Amino acid sequence: MNKIEILCVSIVDEKLLNKADAVVNATNPYMIFGSGVCGAIFKKAGIQELENYCKDTWKSNMHVGEIRITPGFNIPCDIIFAQGPKLYDYREYDLAEKDLLMTYINLLNSAIEKGYKKIIVPSLGTGTYGFKHEVVAKHVLSILNDPAYSSLTIFFVNNSQEVCDFYKKVFVELNENKK
Repeated sequence: MNKIEILCVSIVDEKLLNKADAVVNATNPYMIFGSGVCGAIFKKAGIQELENYCKDTWKSNMHVGEIRITPGFNIPCDIIFAQGPKLYDYREYDLAEKDLLMTYINLLNSAIEKGYKKIIVPSLGTGTYGFKHEVVAKHVLSILNDPAYSSLTIFFVNNSQEVCDFYKKVFVELNENKK
C-alpha cells in the first residue's frame, strides 16, 4: 500500500522539498507565475528561469488533465505541472469532478512513469478553481490511496490547519471503511 502523509506545511517547505522527487504545481494553462500554489512554486524555483523554460519548451497552453514536467531550478526536485479544471467552466458538476479526478490519476501515472518515489501533492482545484474540500476530499484521497500507486509516498499538503485536519479525518474514515 502506498504511504500518504497529510501535512500542514507550505508546498515549498525546504525540508519537504529535499525529501521529494517532485512537487506538483496546480498550474494555470499558460505555465506562468500565478497565485496560490503556482505562485509559491514559481517564486521558489525562480520566476523568470521557470517561465522561460516553459515558454521555450512548449508552444501551446495546457489543457485540462494534462501533465508536464520541468526541472526544479532553485527547487531540489522536479516540478509536475498539473492542469486541473475550473469548476465554473462547467455546466454539470459531475463532469467537472470527473476531470479533476482524472487530473490526479494522470499526475500519479506520470510520476510512476518517471520513476519518482516521493511526491508532494496539493489539493488541486480547491483554490481559485472553485472546488470545495468538503465535496472532493473523499474521492481525491481514494485515488491517492489506490493500490495502483503503491510505489509512491505521497505528501499531501495544505497550509491551513483546518483543511489538513479535515483531510486527516476523511482519510481515517476511508481506511476504517475498508476494514
